[in-house]
Amino acid sequence: IGSSFPSSVPSGLRVSDPVTLVNLPATILDLVSIPNASVIPGRSLAEHWRPLSHPEKAPIFAELSKVINPPASARASKGPMHAVFVAGMHYIRNDDGREELYDFEHDVTESEDLAGRPETSAVIEEARRALAEALKRR
Repeated sequence: IGSSFPSSVPSGLRVSDPVTLVNLPATILDLVSIPNASVIPGRSLAEHWRPLSHPEKAPIFAELSKVINPPASARASKGPMHAVFVAGMHYIRNDDGREELYDFEHDVTESEDLAGRPETSAVIEEARRALAEALKRR
C-alpha cells in the first residue's frame, strides 16, 4: 500500500499486530479520503501509523467450511472449523465441538495444544466469547 499512497503510508512500515483482510477496504477508503461511515465492515489499518492513534486490538475470526480431498493429516480433513486469534493465542473449535488452543506467538507450527490445561481456562473462555460474537456478526 505504501508505494501507492506514499504521502499517507510510511515507507517500509511493518505492523506487528495481527490484522485481517476485512480491514483492507476500509483502509483504502480512508487513504483516498472517502468516509466509510460503517458502510463496509472493518476498520482502517491507518490507525497503526497515525500519530496519537491507539489501534483497537479486536479478535481476528477465521472459518473453514469445506475442503475438497484434503490429506488425512490436514486439520481440514476433520470438517468445518471456526477460529479466533485472541490474547496471543489461536483458538479453534472443530465441527465436532472439540477445542484446540495454540500459542501462535511462540509455537508457530502449532505443535502443542494447550486446550484443557487449567492455566489456559481464562483464555479459552475469552476465545469462546469472541468466537460467539464473531459468528453473530457474519
